[in-house]
Amino acid sequence: MKNIKNKRVYVLLLAAVICILTIGTTCLAAETNATPRSYREDLLVSYKEYWYTDGAGVESHVRYGEQYRSFTFLNGYRPLRQTITHLPLDADDLPHAVTIHRHQQVQIQYEFY
Repeated sequence: MKNIKNKRVYVLLLAAVICILTIGTTCLAAETNATPRSYREDLLVSYKEYWYTDGAGVESHVRYGEQYRSFTFLNGYRPLRQTITHLPLDADDLPHAVTIHRHQQVQIQYEFY
């Protein structure tokens, strides 16, 4: 009789531990917005660039001010669209020794699947 009571206590303790672990992982997954098969990646969402010609007549461009954001997705992603906003050519953060042709900010939107 004592042996049966010990087995019941162990079974109840085991069931309680399983319940606690299940509830804990469910709360953790809901908190991080993740599922067992989801992926998390930092994606480029915005940057600035300017196109210029140097003293030798060589045209180049510089990309700066990159901003990344962390996304969680199930299967994959692809860039959906880029929104380009033209900025003034006489901004303070641009070099003065070159001829600036174009100064713009690019924002990228993604589609997740």
